Amino acid sequence: MDIKKAFDEGRFLEILDVSSEITSHEDRLLLGISLYKLGKTNEALTVLTSIYSHIDSLFPALFYIGKIHKEAGDVDLAERFIGDYLVFRPDDDEARDLLGSSSQTVLMDVSSVELARLYTSQGYFEKAVDIYSTLLSLSDDQAMKKEALCAQNLHIIKNLEGWLEEIKR
Repeated sequence: MDIKKAFDEGRFLEILDVSSEITSHEDRLLLGISLYKLGKTNEALTVLTSIYSHIDSLFPALFYIGKIHKEAGDVDLAERFIGDYLVFRPDDDEARDLLGSSSQTVLMDVSSVELARLYTSQGYFEKAVDIYSTLLSLSDDQAMKKEALCAQNLHIIKNLEGWLEEIKR
């Protein structure tokens, strides 16, 4: 049986019928989701937890892929893979040391861009502009420049509106 096709077609009960024959992790994931969709949450949790246990043991692959790229001189790929690894193993000092100060930059970029977006959405434009300014000194990301310009324009508009209100008084 083609588990993926059955899943895509919503034939969850058929997947359960052949569950004892399912061996690949991808198909076991679809089995777990099928169980969940059918309201069999305890069974789904058992299947999905076993998949996670397997995945959890594979995270070190990210570290070693990054380490190989670092040794080969490809710092960008090294940062990408070790950064991904650190998401799952944030306390791994060896991985942080391997990246040096750049590991802090990778983590700061991800969280700071999100924080800048959050500040912008909540109307704290000056704080957002300050964060974007710091990030843009480290990166030449065009999409981030557009977001920063938008936040800066909103900050200017907010200040102008405040000044207009003062003038009206």
